[in-house]
Amino acid sequence: MPTSTPWPIAVALRSYPRQFRARFGADLSRALTEAWRSAERGDGRTRLRVRGRLLGTTIASGCAERGAALSRQTWRTHRPHFYTPDGRRATMWDSLMHDVHAAVRGLASA
Repeated sequence: MPTSTPWPIAVALRSYPRQFRARFGADLSRALTEAWRSAERGDGRTRLRVRGRLLGTTIASGCAERGAALSRQTWRTHRPHFYTPDGRRATMWDSLMHDVHAAVRGLASA
């Protein structure tokens, strides 16, 4: 990442997976920094709105990319689809808790 990247952009780029940042981080940082600096020409409210939208879109797409990378990594792992080990039928909450656990594991390793 270039050293001249504003800190909000650098923080927002952390929402992308490490492999994605290694491959596209410099280009993405450069493009976002240009968009960030182009917002300086507006008044205070417009600048805040444009920069907020830029950060929100960056974080949302970063989280989507991280989720896609996580699903590519964990789709082969064991997942309680129909029954749990104790023989009862798995509920939606069991499946959700498994997904949350896998996501936290993935985020911790990224």
